[in-house]
Amino acid sequence: MQAYERIKYYREKILGISQAKFAKKLKISASNYSNIEIARVALTNRVLIDICEAYDLNENWVKYGKEPIKKSKSKEEEMLDFLKKINLEDNVIAQRFILSLSKLSFDEWILLDKMISNYIGINKEVTKLKNIINDKTDCELSREEIHKLIDLELDAVEKGKILSVSTSTNFLGENSKKYKNKKEIAM
Repeated sequence: MQAYERIKYYREKILGISQAKFAKKLKISASNYSNIEIARVALTNRVLIDICEAYDLNENWVKYGKEPIKKSKSKEEEMLDFLKKINLEDNVIAQRFILSLSKLSFDEWILLDKMISNYIGINKEVTKLKNIINDKTDCELSREEIHKLIDLELDAVEKGKILSVSTSTNFLGENSKKYKNKKEIAM
């Protein structure tokens, strides 16, 4: 595969965008870019570098097919890219969230880190449990599995997290006539 074929592959298969949209980011005409993709016009080093910079592509992948496709970035570069992205997209929620984070004290950062770690731990437990009982309907769940689900939900509520661990048929919703609250099920 030649460099122009890899670029076409990246545009079509990975990005899924038109030649015109791809070319616009490069600030070249769509017809010029189209000619590059079919090798009617040679891919110049300048255009190759522009493509790699505009789309964060690894130059060795474009030229020689050596993985990875995307160039690796430092944590700082990733953070800056994220900030640029939310700013360009005018993502008000993300901007407000980042602004709030920027005002945290060191102690608040430690607390937030603990909350996130706890949340991740709970989600791992839930995912593991869901994988075990995924193919079962609520009626097929064992008493032990029901207790595990309820315990996870109660733990999440106690820790101030909103978490849904019910199965595909929604255990508490389907059986709400039979059980008035979660405590009755746990008894």
